[in-house]
Amino acid sequence: MPPPLPYLIENYFMKKQISLLFLFLAIIILNLPGKVMAAKQKVLAAINGQAITSSDFQNYLKLFDNDPRFRPDTAEARKKLLEHLIDRTILLQYAKEHGYLKLKELQKHKSLNQQEKDTIILRQLLTDKISNQVNCSEDEIKTYQKAHPQLSAKLAKERLTSQKQQALFKTFMDQLKKEHTIIIH
Repeated sequence: MPPPLPYLIENYFMKKQISLLFLFLAIIILNLPGKVMAAKQKVLAAINGQAITSSDFQNYLKLFDNDPRFRPDTAEARKKLLEHLIDRTILLQYAKEHGYLKLKELQKHKSLNQQEKDTIILRQLLTDKISNQVNCSEDEIKTYQKAHPQLSAKLAKERLTSQKQQALFKTFMDQLKKEHTIIIH
């Protein structure tokens, strides 16, 4: 004898409710990773429309895991490190525009991850635009050494070279920043 009709109807609606409940839970569960990713992908800055997300920032911080000088313990430290990441992004955009992605060293080592490739590109760019552009004459070194008599000629040359490179880098970055649209959120 088949079950009574009211039982079948009740059973049918119970199954529908359970199915709808499972469907609702599935939708919530499937959308949850997207919400987590959206929170993780908060845009901190943009350079020429290229977003720098909180995830990018966290990956950047991982480069300095072993260096206590780069711990973002304060809001000021986080801001400074974000500025460094913005500078890095601008330099990488410049490198891309000027053909640095075709470096022979990158072609030789195809198994490098993106951070390693970026490091090679930045090293070559800074060598070309900064290090190779700075020279210190003997007169400059002697003048610097007179102002800092405790330094040997070798150390005076190193410090003077470093100061000139830092000044050239600042000028280079200031010029690049003028040419880019930078938005910090």
